[in-house]
Amino acid sequence: MNHPPYDFTVQLRRTHGLRLDPGPVVGPHPVEAGLTGHAVVVELRPTGPDDASITGLAVEVTDRLPASEHSVHAAEFMEAWRPQLEVRLDSAPPEIRLLPGAPPLDSRAPIRSLRLAAVTADPRVTRWLLRVVVTCAGERYEHTHPIYTTATTNMWVISFGDSGSGRTQMSPAELAPQHWHP
Repeated sequence: MNHPPYDFTVQLRRTHGLRLDPGPVVGPHPVEAGLTGHAVVVELRPTGPDDASITGLAVEVTDRLPASEHSVHAAEFMEAWRPQLEVRLDSAPPEIRLLPGAPPLDSRAPIRSLRLAAVTADPRVTRWLLRVVVTCAGERYEHTHPIYTTATTNMWVISFGDSGSGRTQMSPAELAPQHWHP
């Protein structure tokens, strides 16, 4: 198949997450799992005279991996944001939920950008596939991207009080309030 007549990108934007080391399950290269509520931004830009539009989305959870002890943090501050779609990875099957202000995928106007929030409460790392269908010049193209998401923060809150001390894992909302938390 020839190169499609558009540029296409999928970007993960997050403040915190985990790094998974290379190995038999992850593959030859390390990967990063964004903390629940991270942004997945899908963008396309026509490179020729024909219009291009995102016309379909699908999500498939492929497996759940053990959480890593290697935390990663973004070098730049991530502003609070509002997604157009919420990807609920813990539903069976995973659910893509339109949020207020989201363009319907059957829109007559071309859709060139979508902001998705990947959401899970699972402390393991959820490996999932995002499938994006693009229509351009009467042709249908499908792009598949593996993405990793987790609810594990690897950060702890230590409390001291009259009844003793304790520690609990910091919630994703406490650690990354700028991520999407439904």
